[in-house]
Amino acid sequence: MNGPIKCTIRARIGETDALGVVYYGNVFSYFEVARFEFLKALGFKEKELRTFFLNTYVLDARCIFESPIRALDEIEVETTLSELGQKTFKLRYLVSRKGSQEEVAKGYTVGIFVSRNGQSIPIPRWFLDKIGRLNKHPRRPSRRMAQRRGRS
Repeated sequence: MNGPIKCTIRARIGETDALGVVYYGNVFSYFEVARFEFLKALGFKEKELRTFFLNTYVLDARCIFESPIRALDEIEVETTLSELGQKTFKLRYLVSRKGSQEEVAKGYTVGIFVSRNGQSIPIPRWFLDKIGRLNKHPRRPSRRMAQRRGRS
């Protein structure tokens, strides 16, 4: 679908355990940084990014670790939009050491759009427009629109 978009992150000493290996949970924070950079690369502006992060929840997240990341390692996180559903989207991440092809981790997150009261909603048109998928993923008309069409 879209991507891949790459971003570089340096593992900080405070993210490591006593052996100098990045704690596994911190890789999910790298995914979060990569998701933000992915959206920025697609042209999302500050207001749209705020709206996005306030209106999405992560439903599922997974990471498979291939090799340890150590303090001060520079890693590249490659992010790709791999699936787009009615209400959900899936971003895949490939983490490698910068300057090499060594894969250190891979994973994904599944996001869902929600209303202000936390109920799931269809992916908003502004998001589809921004990622250029609107014409390739036609949306079902809302009930109100279907009723209007039925009246004419």
